[in-house]
Amino acid sequence: MVNIKHAIKFALYDLKKWKRNPRIIIAFILLLLLCLTLTDKYVSYAKSMGMAIQAFEPFIVVFTGKYTLIYLSLLILLVFNDVPFLENGLPYYLIRSNRKSWVIGQLIYIAIASLIIITFSLLVCLLSGFHEAFAGNMWSEAAVFISNGGALDNVEPFSMALLVNSLPYTATANIYGLTLLYTLLIGCILYAANLIRSKYAGTLIVGILIFIGYISAIRWLGSKFAWFSILVHANYTTHSFYKTDTLPRVSDSYAIFVFLIFALSIISYRKSRKYQFSFSGDQL
Repeated sequence: MVNIKHAIKFALYDLKKWKRNPRIIIAFILLLLLCLTLTDKYVSYAKSMGMAIQAFEPFIVVFTGKYTLIYLSLLILLVFNDVPFLENGLPYYLIRSNRKSWVIGQLIYIAIASLIIITFSLLVCLLSGFHEAFAGNMWSEAAVFISNGGALDNVEPFSMALLVNSLPYTATANIYGLTLLYTLLIGCILYAANLIRSKYAGTLIVGILIFIGYISAIRWLGSKFAWFSILVHANYTTHSFYKTDTLPRVSDSYAIFVFLIFALSIISYRKSRKYQFSFSGDQL
């Protein structure tokens, strides 16, 4: 039986190790710099033009960018690369608990860590444009001006389809949800693949998926092939807002992400019952 209390303790124990893990610290520093760098041009431009921006527009600018999710994927690999977390003290924890509680604890950890990563990104983006922002659920003049061809070094941070078919709060909620599920999916892929094969199997699989997303982002693949790219499913602006388009709709992507995460969680749960733990040549 799964002991939820023990599972939560396993998850919290993994989170506590963040404070002394230089890889985690570097990942969050890089994420901070990524968000600040990608929002700076838009915020500075709006300020120079004397235009206010909607509070969530910097977040929308960052996470609808063509290559942002590729950079985020690499940072996620830094955070989740060593799942499942095996260390010398684990056998003693397993004696006091059980494997099922351990694997559920790992999945809880991945979920909490994903939530922290995306919430951190949202807060950084909010703070980057705080002094120039308003809270109303309407697009700013800056967003409308740029989407209609306003000069920003030939960069178009907002597509017209996004402005016409969505409002800032709706767009932010969907971007947050899709990016969160995308982060959680990568963590589950790494976890399941590492349990089944080896420590580097998950990294290889995620690397292949990132490459597919990259060639989709630069339009080497047609819209029909976009269904096979998890990066397309994670980016709100690469979805279809119309039923006649061949691109996936937002509801389709939510369903695909939830199904894959659930399936990988079941696989991880079942695999943990036969997993051979190795510590300095010994197996448990």
